[in-house]
Amino acid sequence: MQKLAVILLISLVLVVPVRTRTLVDGNTPAPVKTILENGTTVILIEDHSAPVISCQVYSRLGTGDELFDAQGSAFLAAYANVPGASQYNTDGGIVLDGGDEARSIISRDFVGLLLRGSMDKFDSMIERASKFATISQVRTEFPTLKKIATMRESTNLVPDETLRTVAINQIYNTAFRDQHARSFWNDEEGVTSLNETALAEFVSRAGSPDNLVVVIAGDFEPDYVNIVVKRWFGHRHAEKIPGDQAARVPTVKVTSGMRENTTGPGANVQNPLKRLDIKLPTRDEALSIGYKFQIDNSDLASLKLLGIILGGEKSSRLQIRFMDRASHDYRANVVDASLEAAKASGGNSLFSIYLEEPPSPFYSIWQSETFISDEITKLKQSAIDEQELTTAKRFLTAQYREQNDTIDGRAFVIARGFLSTGDLSGADDAMRAMLAVTAADIRRVANKYLVDDNRTAVTIVPVRR
Repeated sequence: MQKLAVILLISLVLVVPVRTRTLVDGNTPAPVKTILENGTTVILIEDHSAPVISCQVYSRLGTGDELFDAQGSAFLAAYANVPGASQYNTDGGIVLDGGDEARSIISRDFVGLLLRGSMDKFDSMIERASKFATISQVRTEFPTLKKIATMRESTNLVPDETLRTVAINQIYNTAFRDQHARSFWNDEEGVTSLNETALAEFVSRAGSPDNLVVVIAGDFEPDYVNIVVKRWFGHRHAEKIPGDQAARVPTVKVTSGMRENTTGPGANVQNPLKRLDIKLPTRDEALSIGYKFQIDNSDLASLKLLGIILGGEKSSRLQIRFMDRASHDYRANVVDASLEAAKASGGNSLFSIYLEEPPSPFYSIWQSETFISDEITKLKQSAIDEQELTTAKRFLTAQYREQNDTIDGRAFVIARGFLSTGDLSGADDAMRAMLAVTAADIRRVANKYLVDDNRTAVTIVPVRR
């Protein structure tokens, strides 16, 4: 399944699989959190089930925290940790794969470096981790990184694996009236216009101790690990950048394609809706539909399950309609529905639907948009079948097990949950909440959140340069 493959890319999968104890198994290793005097958060997860160590460090800042003239900073800050890395796109962001022992991840909400090794490598791992999000490191790498970015920006086609990232970034920012895309790929000025001072400004904020979360998991001796972590992170301070940063006033960019659509392509949907139509050098057409809302923790579990039922796995409604060869509407390469919840501090969240299909003389991306609207109407008007809900919960349970299947994966789950909720048990609590969701909850949140007043659509169609 697509999402299970995504999990394997994000997690640092061990050469020899080792099952850790999880919530579903009823015995989860308890993480311990401390805060160093300088404000750095340290999370230790002691697990002696295998002789391995996972060393992960995150900044609470991601692409959504870039200033308007610093687009691409999060990507370059992450790439500096794994030069030469290959790239994978995931539902939650971009993974930069630097080999068996190192990966970086970039998302709207955070940037991270994930290292793997054994206890005899711990000292060198934590030393490497301590250089994460430092001005000296990104300045050293900046010329090379800028060259790589320029080469990618100048390619003839937007790579297939980045089309989804472009669409989801655009739907988020269009839905919330923020026309600055904050994406490495979808703005010609993008990283190519990023200067060293703007990059340093982002890194100085991202690498500030009060924004850092260090996670150590595996077979270690706590007292020794605490000493080493304090040595490398305890004396870290917020870096200052030369020059007068007050003079750098962000300038809001407005995309001319934004309009209230009442005629032309896409106007055959139920009501005039906010939309953005984009032409890019791509192979396929793409559609992203987003429903924006202010975070309500009590409904997040139901919305997550709604995404699975609507388009999140092979037996979901949209995947059956668009990706089953026996279906009259078979046409899509990718269909998915997912929830992007805001940070723990609150703010904007988005329920998004993504469709990708090859151009055809027999149908259009706007016709597919109408079909998706039909499926949403059915969800809102008819009761959810209990078997459909049970299948969705089984899928999420399997996904949760896969996420926690290695020491590295368990550390990532705990870190991501903490970064999102501020709670070490955030991911486990979310899983418990999803298992408690009822069919009535699904229908209720569909009617509450998937409404036209909250809806924005983005279409991407090919254009050749």
